Amino acid sequence: MHHRYPALAVSAAAIALACTSCAPSPHEVAAESSPSRWDPKPELTYVSKYPVREDLSEKSAQELGVAYLHRTLGALPPELSLVLSDRWDGRAVFDRNVDTCTIDRKVPDAPLGLWLHYLVTGAKEPARGYFDAFRSGWRSFGWEVTYEPTVEPDLIQATTPDHFTLTALVSSTGELGLDLASPCFPNAARGNVDPLPNPIVHP
Repeated sequence: MHHRYPALAVSAAAIALACTSCAPSPHEVAAESSPSRWDPKPELTYVSKYPVREDLSEKSAQELGVAYLHRTLGALPPELSLVLSDRWDGRAVFDRNVDTCTIDRKVPDAPLGLWLHYLVTGAKEPARGYFDAFRSGWRSFGWEVTYEPTVEPDLIQATTPDHFTLTALVSSTGELGLDLASPCFPNAARGNVDPLPNPIVHP
């Protein structure tokens, strides 16, 4: 099994929802939306350029991530929905994965990251045609948007102020996916999570 977009694991590394009844606002997930200071160990290589969030847990990472997915969907055309999928581009993938934030997976108690993988369904036009909606929606939220059509024409990415990364990407078969990667959190903060919403429908 693989991350749907393996580069996410290396690179990933104002919050009112359009539909507040669909998912918790990030402001409602305690005070965990402000990154805390963390000094990396120079002898280790990390999969994220951002600090480990000492105030984040797997549970709150998922709650915040789902809220960002809801908000993103609310900025897209109403025909679109999100569904979990364990297949992407003809291969098996994790629809939800928690993995170490260090390249060396044998590091004791290494910090962890959360990855969520949804398929965008209901498209009425070619998948890449929705990139403008992703870009304009994310920018309206104040998120940092990265899109290099001459380098990666099938991928557009946004980073939230608290270091969650969302990536919309198009497969070789024309499917549209939406992936989310959380900041790293302490190993001891794993567990106690609810099932993921499936599907996530347009508000």
